[in-house]
Amino acid sequence: MKVRDPQRILDDKRDIQSLQFEGSYVSVGLHNVTRIVAYPEPGMHCYIPFYAVYVGDEIAERVPAWMVSATYKDVYDKEMAK
Repeated sequence: MKVRDPQRILDDKRDIQSLQFEGSYVSVGLHNVTRIVAYPEPGMHCYIPFYAVYVGDEIAERVPAWMVSATYKDVYDKEMAK
């Protein structure tokens, strides 16, 4: 099995399936969530990775990346196929 090179969150272009945090989660397909996208928010000295959770075409929630764990769709699909 080939181990993927680590990437910065903002450079990883894979589709995000879900975010998990503090005993809760959001997932594409649940509660009308249509997509989850990583994006940069300006910080004091640099950009800070955030996730935007979309319901339809509107952002319903913005979550700082340091607060959550992300599951990518390719990994999710592989686990569900087992």
